[in-house]
Amino acid sequence: MCAVDCSKCPLRKKPLFSPFEEGELEFMQTFKVGELEVGPGTTIMMEGSNSPQLMTVLSGMGTRYTTLEDGRRQVINFVFPGDFIGLQAGLMGEMSHSVEASAKMVLCVFNRASLWDLFRNQPGRAYDLTWMAAVEEHFLGETIASLG
Repeated sequence: MCAVDCSKCPLRKKPLFSPFEEGELEFMQTFKVGELEVGPGTTIMMEGSNSPQLMTVLSGMGTRYTTLEDGRRQVINFVFPGDFIGLQAGLMGEMSHSVEASAKMVLCVFNRASLWDLFRNQPGRAYDLTWMAAVEEHFLGETIASLG
């Protein structure tokens, strides 16, 4: 059983998020498989790996980074409540960056195998997810350009 019922999700109260439409709440409750609480310094997703989960940050903060050839880390951006992580591995086969908790985090965990059910059964939410990924890619491109 999930610690936070999707109908009582604290993120849904934020004006940034659109309300559930008919059938979406029921779908989300089956898409969600649980929650994960991690402490600072915990690697949530590892560059080069393939995770069976997708996650939304419910609380806390993390760092998205890539490892340079000399072993140093290059911070790409930060993850905050509401951010969705793991989509890249779900679509591309592996992560090209890592995500580490900077503070205690609670993550809402989804079964990646059900991602295609989201696209089939909830096309509006699937579009939102695609839009978010495109915007994130845009910002990552700007970050890389400013580093160059």
